[in-house]
Amino acid sequence: MLAGLTLLLILKILAWILGFCAIVWGILKFLGASEEADAVESLGNKILNIFEFIIKYLFYTIVILIIYFLAKVT
Repeated sequence: MLAGLTLLLILKILAWILGFCAIVWGILKFLGASEEADAVESLGNKILNIFEFIIKYLFYTIVILIIYFLAKVT
């Protein structure tokens, strides 16, 4: 349960960060500042790469815990 809550918190943080980046990127594109918008897009990609590693291993942990508890109960 703790791993699931941790995963939920991480996904919410990721959603807020990417939502903010998307809003800033849209405003910069609208104003014609393409170079700055590309920098924001690059930052978003770096953040996704960091969170991708964390989320992948949290999913693995949750699956392993579910299999462990099912094996222990039966």
